[in-house]
Amino acid sequence: MNKHFVFFVAEDSYFLSHRLGFARAIRDAGFRVSVLTNVKRLGDAISREGFGLYHLDVRRSSVDPFSDLRSLARIRKAFGEMRPDIVHNVAMKPVIYGTIAARAVGVPVIVNALAGMGYAFTGRTLKAKMLGVLISQMLRATLTASHARAILQN
Repeated sequence: MNKHFVFFVAEDSYFLSHRLGFARAIRDAGFRVSVLTNVKRLGDAISREGFGLYHLDVRRSSVDPFSDLRSLARIRKAFGEMRPDIVHNVAMKPVIYGTIAARAVGVPVIVNALAGMGYAFTGRTLKAKMLGVLISQMLRATLTASHARAILQN
């Protein structure tokens, strides 16, 4: 059976514009590839590539802890059903929540890609500063897992 590689990205359009070539290369190398994302309008394009597609409604800019806990539970459930060998989380929320969920279900390899730090680190409001402190702690906990690797893009 082929190894299963799962991309977890917040938006279907981002996957197609920034990870499609990489996903094709992984598929062509013999992996089974799936995408866990918020499917807005481009799900058919992802499916036509032969990738498994799993819809997950994750609100990138939400700071509602109850909504985020529900999202985390859904991510964990999805990873448990997909049983990936490798998870590639892309962007802040997928990196944090994807790593927590992947570790919880025993995914052996986790790759995290951060393209920027976002509002929590660039905003000047009290809310942004408080989020920055919280996210820093969460990143420290998720990016230091022994079987996780980080890709930091400028």
